[in-house]
Amino acid sequence: MGDNFDAIHWEELHDAEGKATTLPELIFALRSTNFSVANEAYDNLVDRIFYQEVIYQATSYAIPYLIDILLSSITLEKTKFAILILLTNISEIALLDLKRQTNSPVEDTSTPKSKHDYGMKCYHALQKGVSTYIFLLASDNAGLRGHSALLLGNLHTEEMRIARILVESINIEKDQSVQLQMIDSLSRIIQKMGDVSIEEKRTFVSFIYSLYYGKSINSTRLLLAFFTVQADPSVPFPDTIELIKEALISPIGFFDKKSSELPVSSTALITTIAEMNDKDASQQLGTILVKTTDAEIAHEVAKTWLDIVFGRGILDQWKKASSRTKSGRTFKYWRANGKQSAGQNSPTLNVEQKQTIERILENDLFWTIESNLLNIFGLPADRSSLRSYLANT
Repeated sequence: MGDNFDAIHWEELHDAEGKATTLPELIFALRSTNFSVANEAYDNLVDRIFYQEVIYQATSYAIPYLIDILLSSITLEKTKFAILILLTNISEIALLDLKRQTNSPVEDTSTPKSKHDYGMKCYHALQKGVSTYIFLLASDNAGLRGHSALLLGNLHTEEMRIARILVESINIEKDQSVQLQMIDSLSRIIQKMGDVSIEEKRTFVSFIYSLYYGKSINSTRLLLAFFTVQADPSVPFPDTIELIKEALISPIGFFDKKSSELPVSSTALITTIAEMNDKDASQQLGTILVKTTDAEIAHEVAKTWLDIVFGRGILDQWKKASSRTKSGRTFKYWRANGKQSAGQNSPTLNVEQKQTIERILENDLFWTIESNLLNIFGLPADRSSLRSYLANT
Protein backbone atom coordinates (compact mmCIF):
# COMPACT_ATOMS: atom_id res chain seq x y z
CA MET A 1 0.00 0.00 0.00
CA GLY A 2 3.00 2.28 0.61
CA ASP A 3 2.22 5.85 1.63
CA ASN A 4 -0.64 6.44 -0.78
CA PHE A 5 -2.69 8.37 1.78
CA ASP A 6 -4.50 10.33 -0.92
CA ALA A 7 -6.67 7.29 -1.62
CA ILE A 8 -8.67 8.13 1.50
CA HIS A 9 -10.59 11.34 2.26
CA TRP A 10 -9.29 11.75 5.81
CA GLU A 11 -11.07 15.05 6.27
CA GLU A 12 -14.38 13.17 6.08
CA LEU A 13 -13.38 10.76 8.85
CA HIS A 14 -13.40 11.34 12.59
CA ASP A 15 -11.06 10.23 15.36
CA ALA A 16 -10.93 10.99 19.11
CA GLU A 17 -10.05 14.64 18.53
CA GLY A 18 -12.28 15.45 15.56
CA LYS A 19 -11.39 15.33 11.88
CA ALA A 20 -8.71 12.77 11.07
CA THR A 21 -6.68 15.02 8.78
CA THR A 22 -3.42 14.59 10.75
CA LEU A 23 -3.41 10.78 10.73
CA PRO A 24 -1.41 10.42 7.47
CA GLU A 25 1.35 12.59 8.94
CA LEU A 26 1.46 10.51 12.13
CA ILE A 27 1.46 7.19 10.27
CA PHE A 28 4.24 8.37 7.97
CA ALA A 29 6.33 9.44 11.01
CA LEU A 30 6.15 5.89 12.39
CA ARG A 31 8.63 4.86 9.69
CA SER A 32 11.26 7.24 11.08
CA THR A 33 14.60 5.76 12.11
CA ASN A 34 14.70 8.35 14.90
CA PHE A 35 13.10 6.65 17.88
CA SER A 36 11.99 9.90 19.55
CA VAL A 37 10.15 10.97 16.38
CA ALA A 38 8.53 7.56 15.88
CA ASN A 39 7.61 7.21 19.54
CA GLU A 40 5.96 10.64 19.71
CA ALA A 41 4.02 9.87 16.54
CA TYR A 42 2.90 6.53 18.01
CA ASP A 43 1.66 8.10 21.26
CA ASN A 44 -0.26 10.76 19.34
CA LEU A 45 -1.72 8.16 16.96
CA VAL A 46 -2.98 5.98 19.82
CA ASP A 47 -4.61 9.02 21.43
CA ARG A 48 -6.47 9.66 18.18
CA ILE A 49 -7.54 6.20 16.98
CA PHE A 50 -7.76 4.18 20.23
CA TYR A 51 -8.15 6.68 23.06
CA GLN A 52 -9.21 4.92 26.28
CA GLU A 53 -9.66 1.69 24.30
CA VAL A 54 -12.42 3.16 22.16
CA ILE A 55 -12.55 2.46 18.42
CA TYR A 56 -13.33 5.44 16.19
CA GLN A 57 -14.48 5.87 12.60
CA ALA A 58 -10.93 6.49 11.33
CA THR A 59 -9.38 3.53 13.18
CA SER A 60 -10.15 0.89 10.55
CA TYR A 61 -8.79 3.14 7.79
CA ALA A 62 -5.44 3.46 9.59
CA ILE A 63 -5.02 -0.29 10.18
CA PRO A 64 -3.90 -1.30 6.63
CA TYR A 65 -1.13 1.31 6.75
CA LEU A 66 -0.01 0.07 10.17
CA ILE A 67 0.10 -3.52 8.90
CA ASP A 68 2.15 -2.31 5.94
CA ILE A 69 4.70 -0.72 8.30
CA LEU A 70 5.25 -4.09 9.99
CA LEU A 71 6.95 -5.29 6.79
CA SER A 72 9.06 -2.16 6.33
CA SER A 73 12.80 -2.82 6.30
CA ILE A 74 13.64 0.66 7.63
CA THR A 75 11.15 0.90 10.50
CA LEU A 76 12.62 0.39 13.98
CA GLU A 77 11.75 -2.93 15.63
CA LYS A 78 10.64 -1.06 18.76
CA THR A 79 8.10 0.75 16.62
CA LYS A 80 6.91 -2.48 14.99
CA PHE A 81 6.54 -4.04 18.43
CA ALA A 82 4.45 -1.10 19.65
CA ILE A 83 2.26 -1.29 16.53
CA LEU A 84 1.67 -5.02 17.09
CA ILE A 85 0.59 -4.37 20.67
CA LEU A 86 -1.79 -1.66 19.45
CA LEU A 87 -3.27 -3.93 16.77
CA THR A 88 -3.68 -6.75 19.30
CA ASN A 89 -5.49 -4.44 21.74
CA ILE A 90 -7.74 -3.15 18.96
CA SER A 91 -8.52 -6.73 17.93
CA GLU A 92 -9.71 -7.56 21.45
CA ILE A 93 -12.18 -4.66 21.53
CA ALA A 94 -13.22 -5.30 17.92
CA LEU A 95 -13.88 -8.95 18.77
CA LEU A 96 -16.27 -7.87 21.52
CA ASP A 97 -18.09 -5.64 19.04
CA LEU A 98 -18.28 -8.52 16.56
CA LYS A 99 -19.82 -10.77 19.21
CA ARG A 100 -22.40 -8.13 20.11
CA GLN A 101 -23.38 -7.71 16.48
CA THR A 102 -23.54 -11.46 15.95
CA ASN A 103 -25.76 -11.97 18.98
CA SER A 104 -28.06 -9.02 18.20
CA PRO A 105 -30.60 -8.73 15.36
CA VAL A 106 -29.60 -6.07 12.81
CA GLU A 107 -32.33 -4.52 10.70
CA ASP A 108 -30.10 -2.80 8.17
CA THR A 109 -26.40 -3.51 7.75
CA SER A 110 -25.92 -1.20 4.78
CA THR A 111 -25.12 1.85 6.93
CA PRO A 112 -23.39 2.11 10.32
CA LYS A 113 -25.87 2.60 13.15
CA SER A 114 -23.51 2.44 16.13
CA LYS A 115 -19.90 2.49 17.10
CA HIS A 116 -19.98 -1.31 17.09
CA ASP A 117 -19.81 -1.07 13.31
CA TYR A 118 -16.43 0.64 13.64
CA GLY A 119 -15.22 -2.37 15.60
CA MET A 120 -16.43 -4.77 12.95
CA LYS A 121 -14.64 -2.80 10.23
CA CYS A 122 -11.44 -2.91 12.28
CA TYR A 123 -11.81 -6.65 12.73
CA HIS A 124 -12.14 -7.24 8.99
CA ALA A 125 -9.19 -4.91 8.31
CA LEU A 126 -7.07 -6.88 10.79
CA GLN A 127 -8.01 -10.18 9.15
CA LYS A 128 -6.46 -8.98 5.89
CA GLY A 129 -3.07 -8.84 7.61
CA VAL A 130 -2.93 -12.56 8.48
CA SER A 131 -0.08 -13.29 6.03
CA THR A 132 1.98 -10.51 7.67
CA TYR A 133 1.44 -11.87 11.19
CA ILE A 134 2.39 -15.37 10.03
CA PHE A 135 5.54 -13.98 8.40
CA LEU A 136 6.51 -12.29 11.69
CA LEU A 137 6.29 -15.62 13.56
CA ALA A 138 9.73 -16.29 12.06
CA SER A 139 11.18 -12.90 13.06
CA ASP A 140 14.49 -12.70 14.90
CA ASN A 141 12.75 -10.45 17.43
CA ALA A 142 11.06 -12.40 20.23
CA GLY A 143 8.55 -9.63 20.92
CA LEU A 144 7.39 -9.61 17.31
CA ARG A 145 7.02 -13.40 17.27
CA GLY A 146 5.00 -13.48 20.49
CA HIS A 147 2.61 -10.65 19.73
CA SER A 148 2.06 -11.82 16.17
CA ALA A 149 0.90 -15.09 17.68
CA LEU A 150 -1.41 -13.33 20.14
CA LEU A 151 -2.95 -11.28 17.33
CA LEU A 152 -3.55 -14.41 15.25
CA GLY A 153 -5.36 -15.94 18.21
CA ASN A 154 -7.92 -13.14 18.15
CA LEU A 155 -8.90 -13.60 14.49
CA HIS A 156 -11.61 -15.92 13.19
CA THR A 157 -10.03 -16.95 9.92
CA GLU A 158 -8.19 -19.95 8.47
CA GLU A 159 -8.20 -21.65 11.87
CA MET A 160 -6.85 -25.03 10.73
CA ARG A 161 -4.02 -23.51 8.70
CA ILE A 162 -2.99 -21.10 11.46
CA ALA A 163 -3.22 -23.84 14.11
CA ARG A 164 -0.83 -26.06 12.14
CA ILE A 165 1.60 -23.14 11.65
CA LEU A 166 1.49 -22.37 15.38
CA VAL A 167 2.24 -26.00 16.28
CA GLU A 168 5.30 -25.87 14.04
CA SER A 169 6.38 -22.55 15.59
CA ILE A 170 5.86 -23.83 19.15
CA ASN A 171 8.02 -26.88 18.47
CA ILE A 172 11.00 -24.79 17.35
CA GLU A 173 10.56 -21.79 19.68
CA LYS A 174 13.42 -21.44 22.20
CA ASP A 175 12.03 -18.50 24.20
CA GLN A 176 9.64 -19.83 26.86
CA SER A 177 7.60 -16.62 27.19
CA VAL A 178 7.07 -16.53 23.41
CA GLN A 179 6.21 -20.22 23.40
CA LEU A 180 3.52 -19.59 26.03
CA GLN A 181 2.09 -16.75 23.95
CA MET A 182 1.91 -19.09 20.97
CA ILE A 183 0.21 -21.79 23.05
CA ASP A 184 -2.29 -19.23 24.36
CA SER A 185 -3.08 -18.26 20.78
CA LEU A 186 -3.39 -21.91 19.69
CA SER A 187 -5.81 -22.68 22.53
CA ARG A 188 -8.08 -19.78 21.54
CA ILE A 189 -8.00 -20.83 17.90
CA ILE A 190 -8.96 -24.40 18.87
CA GLN A 191 -11.86 -22.98 20.85
CA LYS A 192 -13.13 -21.14 17.76
CA MET A 193 -12.80 -24.04 15.31
CA GLY A 194 -16.11 -24.59 13.59
CA ASP A 195 -16.30 -26.93 10.60
CA VAL A 196 -13.72 -29.45 11.75
CA SER A 197 -14.07 -32.96 13.11
CA ILE A 198 -13.81 -33.68 16.82
CA GLU A 199 -10.78 -35.85 16.08
CA GLU A 200 -8.95 -32.97 14.36
CA LYS A 201 -9.69 -30.63 17.22
CA ARG A 202 -8.57 -33.16 19.81
CA THR A 203 -5.27 -33.56 18.00
CA PHE A 204 -4.41 -29.96 18.83
CA VAL A 205 -5.77 -30.22 22.38
CA SER A 206 -3.64 -33.33 22.93
CA PHE A 207 -0.60 -31.41 21.71
CA ILE A 208 -1.03 -28.76 24.45
CA TYR A 209 -1.86 -31.49 26.99
CA SER A 210 1.40 -33.27 26.16
CA LEU A 211 3.34 -30.05 26.76
CA TYR A 212 1.69 -29.79 30.19
CA TYR A 213 3.23 -33.08 31.27
CA GLY A 214 6.54 -32.16 29.71
CA LYS A 215 7.15 -29.17 31.97
CA SER A 216 8.59 -29.31 35.48
CA ILE A 217 7.96 -25.73 36.68
CA ASN A 218 4.58 -25.66 38.41
CA SER A 219 3.66 -22.13 37.32
CA THR A 220 4.28 -23.03 33.69
CA ARG A 221 2.31 -26.26 34.03
CA LEU A 222 -0.61 -24.29 35.47
CA LEU A 223 -0.58 -21.99 32.47
CA LEU A 224 -0.63 -24.97 30.13
CA ALA A 225 -3.52 -26.42 32.11
CA PHE A 226 -5.38 -23.14 31.69
CA PHE A 227 -4.68 -23.06 27.95
CA THR A 228 -5.82 -26.67 27.54
CA VAL A 229 -9.10 -26.04 29.38
CA GLN A 230 -9.50 -22.82 27.41
CA ALA A 231 -9.34 -24.89 24.23
CA ASP A 232 -11.55 -27.70 25.52
CA PRO A 233 -13.33 -27.32 28.91
CA SER A 234 -14.03 -31.06 29.04
CA VAL A 235 -10.36 -31.90 29.68
CA PRO A 236 -10.03 -32.82 33.41
CA PHE A 237 -7.33 -31.31 35.63
CA PRO A 238 -8.03 -32.63 39.14
CA ASP A 239 -4.71 -31.31 40.48
CA THR A 240 -5.12 -27.70 39.31
CA ILE A 241 -5.80 -26.31 42.81
CA GLU A 242 -2.67 -27.99 44.14
CA LEU A 243 -0.72 -26.59 41.20
CA ILE A 244 -1.94 -23.11 42.08
CA LYS A 245 -0.81 -23.49 45.68
CA GLU A 246 2.58 -24.90 44.64
CA ALA A 247 3.08 -22.17 42.05
CA LEU A 248 2.45 -19.50 44.68
CA ILE A 249 5.07 -20.84 47.11
CA SER A 250 7.56 -21.98 44.47
CA PRO A 251 10.85 -20.01 44.31
CA ILE A 252 10.37 -20.13 40.53
CA GLY A 253 6.83 -18.87 40.53
CA PHE A 254 4.81 -15.94 39.28
CA PHE A 255 6.51 -13.26 41.31
CA ASP A 256 10.25 -13.39 40.70
CA LYS A 257 11.70 -10.92 38.21
CA LYS A 258 12.16 -13.37 35.34
CA SER A 259 8.69 -14.86 35.66
CA SER A 260 6.93 -11.50 35.99
CA GLU A 261 8.07 -10.68 32.47
CA LEU A 262 5.84 -13.41 31.05
CA PRO A 263 3.02 -11.38 29.50
CA VAL A 264 0.30 -13.94 30.14
CA SER A 265 1.31 -15.52 33.45
CA SER A 266 -0.40 -13.40 36.09
CA THR A 267 -3.55 -12.75 34.06
CA ALA A 268 -3.94 -16.43 33.21
CA LEU A 269 -3.46 -17.45 36.84
CA ILE A 270 -6.07 -14.98 38.07
CA THR A 271 -8.52 -15.97 35.34
CA THR A 272 -8.01 -19.67 36.04
CA ILE A 273 -8.74 -19.19 39.75
CA ALA A 274 -11.84 -17.11 39.02
CA GLU A 275 -13.29 -19.55 36.51
CA MET A 276 -12.74 -22.56 38.79
CA ASN A 277 -15.58 -21.32 41.01
CA ASP A 278 -13.87 -22.97 43.99
CA LYS A 279 -13.74 -21.35 47.45
CA ASP A 280 -10.35 -22.85 48.25
CA ALA A 281 -8.91 -21.62 44.96
CA SER A 282 -10.36 -18.11 45.29
CA GLN A 283 -8.68 -17.71 48.68
CA GLN A 284 -5.34 -17.97 46.87
CA LEU A 285 -6.04 -14.54 45.39
CA GLY A 286 -5.16 -13.16 48.81
CA THR A 287 -1.75 -14.82 48.58
CA ILE A 288 -1.17 -13.25 45.18
CA LEU A 289 -2.18 -9.84 46.54
CA VAL A 290 0.38 -10.16 49.35
CA LYS A 291 3.23 -11.45 47.19
CA THR A 292 2.93 -9.42 44.01
CA THR A 293 5.38 -6.55 43.41
CA ASP A 294 3.34 -5.06 40.56
CA ALA A 295 0.68 -2.43 41.29
CA GLU A 296 -1.30 -3.25 38.15
CA ILE A 297 -1.45 -6.95 39.06
CA ALA A 298 -2.60 -5.90 42.55
CA HIS A 299 -5.52 -4.06 40.92
CA GLU A 300 -6.32 -7.03 38.67
CA VAL A 301 -6.38 -9.39 41.67
CA ALA A 302 -8.50 -6.98 43.71
CA LYS A 303 -10.98 -6.62 40.83
CA THR A 304 -11.37 -10.39 40.46
CA TRP A 305 -11.59 -11.04 44.21
CA LEU A 306 -14.16 -8.27 44.77
CA ASP A 307 -16.21 -9.66 41.88
CA ILE A 308 -16.24 -13.09 43.52
CA VAL A 309 -16.98 -12.17 47.16
CA PHE A 310 -19.55 -9.45 46.43
CA GLY A 311 -21.38 -11.60 43.89
CA ARG A 312 -21.32 -9.18 40.99
CA GLY A 313 -20.61 -11.92 38.49
CA ILE A 314 -17.04 -12.73 37.47
CA LEU A 315 -18.00 -13.22 33.82
CA ASP A 316 -18.97 -9.58 33.37
CA GLN A 317 -16.76 -7.88 30.80
CA TRP A 318 -14.51 -5.17 32.21
CA LYS A 319 -12.67 -2.38 30.45
CA LYS A 320 -9.87 -0.31 31.89
CA ALA A 321 -8.52 3.07 30.82
CA SER A 322 -5.09 4.12 32.02
CA SER A 323 -3.66 7.61 32.13
CA ARG A 324 -0.66 9.26 33.73
CA THR A 325 -0.90 12.41 35.83
CA LYS A 326 1.70 14.32 37.86
CA SER A 327 0.61 12.38 40.92
CA GLY A 328 0.98 8.99 39.23
CA ARG A 329 -1.10 6.45 37.33
CA THR A 330 -4.88 6.58 37.18
CA PHE A 331 -7.15 3.69 36.19
CA LYS A 332 -10.82 3.99 35.33
CA TYR A 333 -12.82 0.78 35.24
CA TRP A 334 -16.30 0.17 33.89
CA ARG A 335 -18.38 -2.79 32.84
CA ALA A 336 -19.14 -3.36 29.17
CA ASN A 337 -22.83 -2.90 29.91
CA GLY A 338 -22.08 0.73 30.77
CA LYS A 339 -22.86 0.50 34.48
CA GLN A 340 -20.40 2.57 36.48
CA SER A 341 -21.36 1.28 39.90
CA ALA A 342 -22.69 -1.88 41.47
CA GLY A 343 -24.63 0.21 44.00
CA GLN A 344 -24.34 0.43 47.77
CA ASN A 345 -23.39 -2.62 49.79
CA SER A 346 -25.15 -4.04 52.81
CA PRO A 347 -24.39 -2.46 56.24
CA THR A 348 -22.98 -5.85 57.24
CA LEU A 349 -20.17 -7.83 55.64
CA ASN A 350 -19.52 -11.56 55.73
CA VAL A 351 -16.15 -13.05 56.67
CA GLU A 352 -14.89 -13.37 53.09
CA GLN A 353 -15.84 -9.79 52.22
CA LYS A 354 -14.06 -8.46 55.32
CA GLN A 355 -10.97 -10.52 54.53
CA THR A 356 -10.88 -9.16 50.98
CA ILE A 357 -11.12 -5.54 52.14
CA GLU A 358 -8.47 -6.15 54.82
CA ARG A 359 -6.00 -7.52 52.25
CA ILE A 360 -6.63 -4.57 49.93
CA LEU A 361 -6.07 -2.12 52.81
CA GLU A 362 -2.78 -3.85 53.67
CA ASN A 363 -1.43 -3.71 50.10
CA ASP A 364 0.55 -0.48 49.69
CA LEU A 365 1.05 -1.05 45.95
CA PHE A 366 -2.69 -1.05 45.31
CA TRP A 367 -2.95 2.49 46.66
CA THR A 368 -0.20 3.85 44.41
CA ILE A 369 -2.72 3.86 41.56
CA GLU A 370 -5.76 6.10 41.79
CA SER A 371 -8.89 4.35 40.51
CA ASN A 372 -12.67 4.04 40.79
CA LEU A 373 -12.49 0.26 41.28
CA LEU A 374 -13.78 0.28 44.85
CA ASN A 375 -16.57 2.73 43.96
CA ILE A 376 -17.94 0.22 41.47
CA PHE A 377 -18.61 -2.12 44.38
CA GLY A 378 -20.18 0.60 46.53
CA LEU A 379 -17.04 0.94 48.65
CA PRO A 380 -15.12 4.12 49.60
CA ALA A 381 -12.31 4.83 47.13
CA ASP A 382 -9.80 6.31 49.58
CA ARG A 383 -7.86 4.26 52.10
CA SER A 384 -8.85 6.02 55.33
CA SER A 385 -12.57 6.00 54.48
CA LEU A 386 -12.40 2.32 53.54
CA ARG A 387 -10.69 1.55 56.86
CA SER A 388 -13.48 3.37 58.73
CA TYR A 389 -16.13 1.58 56.67
CA LEU A 390 -14.62 -1.79 57.59
CA ALA A 391 -14.47 -0.90 61.28
CA ASN A 392 -18.13 0.13 61.36
CA THR A 393 -19.65 -2.89 59.54
